[in-house]
Amino acid sequence: MKTSKIRITNLYGIEEDSLDSKDYELIGDKGTGKSSIIEAIRFAFSNKSNKDVILRAGANKGEVFIETTTGISILRKEEAGKTGTDTVKEGKTPVRKKETFLRSLYSELQFNPVKFVSMPKEEQNRIILDLIDFIWDEDWIEKQFGEIVPEIDYNQNILR
Repeated sequence: MKTSKIRITNLYGIEEDSLDSKDYELIGDKGTGKSSIIEAIRFAFSNKSNKDVILRAGANKGEVFIETTTGISILRKEEAGKTGTDTVKEGKTPVRKKETFLRSLYSELQFNPVKFVSMPKEEQNRIILDLIDFIWDEDWIEKQFGEIVPEIDYNQNILR
């Protein structure tokens, strides 16, 4: 699943920004909105924020919309003085257990790259290996590499 569209309006200091169907690298000087984009995406997926103020200064309404290549769409709206609303769809079908569904799509670590890079290399490697959806077993390893090394715990990451 890849994100195919992100639209942020009046949230986290962003007046309006849209990203469509491309790979993006967020770079820029301090205060240019890199963290605000990540925070808006986190807010869309989790309905949580690390910031005290969600609406852009001077705005009464704001929203973030995310669409994926698999047909999932998320729309979170905020309005000053009111409870926020959200719509989550899989294709054209509304998702009933929205928060549970969204939590199945991401991990908190995906929205905190600083935490990830501050982890020991061994922990980073474990996390990355756990993301690989590839069925391996010891027979496959032996066929590919010619041996099973006894000191390696293959069940730790690659065998499920």
